[in-house]
Amino acid sequence: MRESLLQHQRAWRALIAAEAHHAVDAGEIADLDPDLVAFQLDAVLTATNIALRCGDSDAVARMRRIIDATLGRVP
Repeated sequence: MRESLLQHQRAWRALIAAEAHHAVDAGEIADLDPDLVAFQLDAVLTATNIALRCGDSDAVARMRRIIDATLGRVP
């Protein structure tokens, strides 16, 4: 069970990293480290999910601001 969960987590982060890499190449986001971005976005999404389940109605708006700041503006 543990190994399966780890495998899914790795695959999820790899997918996010691949999409970040494509976005950097397309000039849609700032030139960032895709693996670091994947880790950060996964962490923010997890925290947002927990906050929503605890009744924090501002969680989604906060998440969007964090993601915008993380991805940065294209120079």
